[in-house]
Amino acid sequence: MSRTHRSARRDRRTTALGVAAALIGLVLHSPSAGAVDPETLLRELESLEIEIFRTDESLRGATARVRDAEERLTDQRGRQEAIRDSLAERRQRMNLRLRTMYRFRHRGFLPLLFSVNSPHELLRTARYLSWILRADQGAVEELEDLARRQQRITRAVEAEKKRLLEAAGEVYTRQEDLRMVRDERRTLVNTMQRSNRKKVKKLLLEGRNPKLDVSMDLREEQAPEQLAVAEATQQASFQRSKGRLPMPAMGAVQATGRGVDIHAEASTEIRAVHEGTVSRILQINGYGLVLILDHGLGWHTVYTHAETFSAQTSQRVAAGEVIGRVGETGSLEGPRLHFEIRHLRASHDPLEWLQIPRGVAILQPR
Repeated sequence: MSRTHRSARRDRRTTALGVAAALIGLVLHSPSAGAVDPETLLRELESLEIEIFRTDESLRGATARVRDAEERLTDQRGRQEAIRDSLAERRQRMNLRLRTMYRFRHRGFLPLLFSVNSPHELLRTARYLSWILRADQGAVEELEDLARRQQRITRAVEAEKKRLLEAAGEVYTRQEDLRMVRDERRTLVNTMQRSNRKKVKKLLLEGRNPKLDVSMDLREEQAPEQLAVAEATQQASFQRSKGRLPMPAMGAVQATGRGVDIHAEASTEIRAVHEGTVSRILQINGYGLVLILDHGLGWHTVYTHAETFSAQTSQRVAAGEVIGRVGETGSLEGPRLHFEIRHLRASHDPLEWLQIPRGVAILQPR
């Protein structure tokens, strides 16, 4: 990492810490936490989470581009090695022919004449050797030129990889700075929440984006009227899994809203409860980072408040496959996974679908 980059990173962190410290000081020295506008802080917190989500997507893209550059670099180095081998072999052959020509020129005329059937054959052999040597020389020059061009391409790919790594490093630094400021904002909101919990909770609920409302059709497009028998059978298997779906994460279960909150620790793995295709990954006010899995025939499962998702849009995932990690985006009540089951526009109680292991607490509904 360059000195300029490290200096810029320190400057951004200093600025972020200064802003957060000023806000904390405002809370601590005001007559009450209510002196700071909670609605403004909630909006800032939501904006920070959206920006973190965007930088996470940018970081994934940058990482994929770096990986692509590394693969091209490996391919280029393999080509260079093959060219070097071909060049060495061609030079070896040319050296053997040069030695033969040397012997032709230094053995004298009479020994050469008596070693062949006729003078014409001697001249023909010498001419052939001369042609082959010229062809060898041309091939060597072509291979040398090709090696130089491949070397230039390799240097260009190496320079591109370096630029991509620097860009990814800047995105990562930006993301870390945003996370730090977000955590400070969350501390402020939690401080206000202790003094006026009802008001903060009301603001949070009012700020929820209606995008995830029960009226939302989670399908990207209408299902086809007819499905192949094998495909229809596979997709219909979700409905037959009622009461047997595995837990998407381990933790106490609490019915809330149209789904359940699973009180899992931060960074706990989130797993797909059934095979399906990732329909969407988005950030929604009040729900944080959201992933929607399409299980076919109008069945969807929804996973919210995630810290991050490792699955990609349009990716096919298997039952039990890790798709992300538990977080507290869009939540002021600590890390949790909010989980919902939908069929078309109707919500279904996950408690009737999940196979909750013994020992897992089921809390009173909220």
